Amino acid sequence: MKICLSLDGGGCRGVIEVAALQWLAEKYSITHHDIALVVGTSTGAIVGTLYRSGVHPSKMVRMYEDITRVFVPRWRSLFGLLGPKYKLKPVEELFRTWKYRGILKWDKFTDYPMLMISSYNLSIKREIFFKSWSCERKGSNFVPVLRMNRFTIKDVLRAATAIPTYFKPMKLSGQYFCDGGVVANCPLLAAYTEMRKLFPNEKIVIISLGTGAVSTARKEPKYEKFGILKWINPLLNIFVNNSYDVYITDKIAQIVDDKCAVVRIDPPIPANMAKSILTMDEVDDLFAMAKRYVRCTPYINQQLDVLLR
Repeated sequence: MKICLSLDGGGCRGVIEVAALQWLAEKYSITHHDIALVVGTSTGAIVGTLYRSGVHPSKMVRMYEDITRVFVPRWRSLFGLLGPKYKLKPVEELFRTWKYRGILKWDKFTDYPMLMISSYNLSIKREIFFKSWSCERKGSNFVPVLRMNRFTIKDVLRAATAIPTYFKPMKLSGQYFCDGGVVANCPLLAAYTEMRKLFPNEKIVIISLGTGAVSTARKEPKYEKFGILKWINPLLNIFVNNSYDVYITDKIAQIVDDKCAVVRIDPPIPANMAKSILTMDEVDDLFAMAKRYVRCTPYINQQLDVLLR
């Protein structure tokens, strides 16, 4: 049996995925050595890279508190109207610090688990994947693939997390890249396709971790009065919560046969937490909320009890 982790995007709400990983370690003794493939989008790329590097989920929680401090406004941008809303330097310094402290390891990407990170190439207008293993694909109808060892770990994570209007796009090999969540915030379809290709004759289990589904609706704004400026935030939310993305996720999550099973973990969260940028207290609250959810949701426990024990 081969296990795959699929990790959604969602900014600081990635701490929900960290809570699920810690629960998997505590209840089923699952570590990164037990995973065949990790696929991540946006904040899921950060979680996946840390997990792939052997960082225990209990340490990732504190690292997400570091992430809350990287959103430093660029006042000259006039709140994002005249350029990226946040400074790039704090983000790059954080990734560089993690690398120098040995938290992010980039030297053994031939080992398990394999890692696949999504991004969007603004220059060719297509989703692309950075992969940790060598791969050849023929034909004209395929998603472009870049081998990770061609770049630094900092640059790959920058390309995967450059949220439009928040941060500058990342330039690699003369082309511009932004957050993969603008195309598919949930990489479950890519994870399913890749696992079927890599392990065609083995049973596969895909554990898909979300960053929270809004459980209570906010007061409905008056969309009919919106102009260009007021549409910016709703359009960003449409990218992140793409309805087609949700449809695909639901359909794949229903797949259960003798060769494939998909378990989707996406806890409900209050509307005031449904945002990319959180305070340290909100990060801690989300982490505790997600831990309670995975421990106390019967159908998730029953599914994984059958599949993993």
